[in-house]
Amino acid sequence: MASRESIGRKRVEETLRTVTERTAGVTGGDFFHALLLHLSEALKVSYALISECTDDTRTEVRTLAFWTHDRFVENVTYSLAGTPCEHVIAGDVCYHPVDVQNLFPMDTGLIRLHIAGYLGVPLYDTTGAVLGHLAVMDEKPMPYTPQDVAILNIFATRASAEMLRKRSEMALHQEIAERRRTEEALRKALDEVEVLKNRL
Repeated sequence: MASRESIGRKRVEETLRTVTERTAGVTGGDFFHALLLHLSEALKVSYALISECTDDTRTEVRTLAFWTHDRFVENVTYSLAGTPCEHVIAGDVCYHPVDVQNLFPMDTGLIRLHIAGYLGVPLYDTTGAVLGHLAVMDEKPMPYTPQDVAILNIFATRASAEMLRKRSEMALHQEIAERRRTEEALRKALDEVEVLKNRL
């Protein structure tokens, strides 16, 4: 009979293979949607979200995708103060299998959604700085195993990679746009010089 450890390892490996296959060739918002959909299936939770910090103060995040029960909802920006997400953005894995509302009574979102269990992990860039976080929640208790946390970390690694890819792409577009503006300004300056020369 297979040991519990080998069964758990097999589940993690299968999840890694599945998420890689199902998100291959998908980028941007579609990637984050696909990732959360498969994460909610893998961990059997009602809620899952991916966020990014709005600035370097890391006091506020905006969601890049937010899965609720059977659909995605509009992205939101929210303050981290008094939430379990605050601890995650500080760089900690935050896991509360039950009674998370009682532990964070100022978090009105947990109360409104009737959340009982919470698990969140940070998303890191290549230097180890926190980019945002990945979290799952449910109305029922979430008695997770180390394998479940490993699965969440697999998804977090993929989410971080896509977030960094998006940022690199945006930086490249901005660089190209700035170069074009500089070239256009140079052309105009040269045209003005030619006009002045012709007047002399």
